Amino acid sequence: MARRKKGQNIHGFLNFYKPKGMSSNAAVGYVRRLFNAKKAGHGGTLDPLAEGVLPIALGEATKTLSYMLAEDKFYKFEMTFGIERDSDDAEGEITQTSDLRPSKDALLKVIEGFKGGISQTPPVYSALKVNGKRACDRVRDGEEVTLQPRNVTIFNISLEDFDENKATLSVHVSKGTYVRSLCRDIGRALGCFAYVSELIRAKVPPFDINESVTQEMLDDCLKKGQSARTYLLDVDHVLDDIPVYTISEDEVKTILNGMPLSLNEGHGLANEMVRVKTKDVLVSLAHVENNTLKPAKNFPLLLENE
Repeated sequence: MARRKKGQNIHGFLNFYKPKGMSSNAAVGYVRRLFNAKKAGHGGTLDPLAEGVLPIALGEATKTLSYMLAEDKFYKFEMTFGIERDSDDAEGEITQTSDLRPSKDALLKVIEGFKGGISQTPPVYSALKVNGKRACDRVRDGEEVTLQPRNVTIFNISLEDFDENKATLSVHVSKGTYVRSLCRDIGRALGCFAYVSELIRAKVPPFDINESVTQEMLDDCLKKGQSARTYLLDVDHVLDDIPVYTISEDEVKTILNGMPLSLNEGHGLANEMVRVKTKDVLVSLAHVENNTLKPAKNFPLLLENE
């Protein structure tokens, strides 16, 4: 017999502020244990040396992670000039050095050239899979790893602070962009080399750093005997741009059985995806086709306490 997962059916999102030094998987484990949740996952890996927004999904919310992973990301990072490291951050071994230091004007000119669509080679110390195994694990095992360039978009990049040895920049990038690679490539374009010495993820829409919940805040709840569930956001928090179609309680069974459901007249929906709800509870994500709802992803556990 398969062993039943421990924990409770807890559903929702936590806008977690991952501290520096904690891995993304460790963050998920911490939150899952805190809520005693059966199931948990995160919305995009954040390096252990990085900090900031790490959306964590519990229970049925894990089914919506794929919709969030496609979102743009916003970061603030500090780049240190004169050194390049094999990991492109402060953790790696030094591979190249330079006594050259860029002027502020030179940096501003170079970063303008990185705006828009670019080709970028990810860091070898990354979680990208190479023949089923993470690239970083292969490198640590002494293997030679070559990753293929990928097309990404830098929507905006701006200089926040500058001195002789360091600069702080803010970026708005497409999914799949590595800030470490961006920093490395800017350093090479300047002719002085650079690595990411600090990295903060400021936003993964709709999760913003100004509304994030820290480990200290959650631990404080426990100390005071309060429930941390007050920090949980709805399962469909990441689906706000998808229209809602409300069904009756009698129609719920049809949808949950995976059967199509005819739409009421005057529904006003095009052939699109909709959030199907009853009594304001998410039942399904469904496609509208020819005045019919066709369920694509159901959320039956959300109805357990209704």
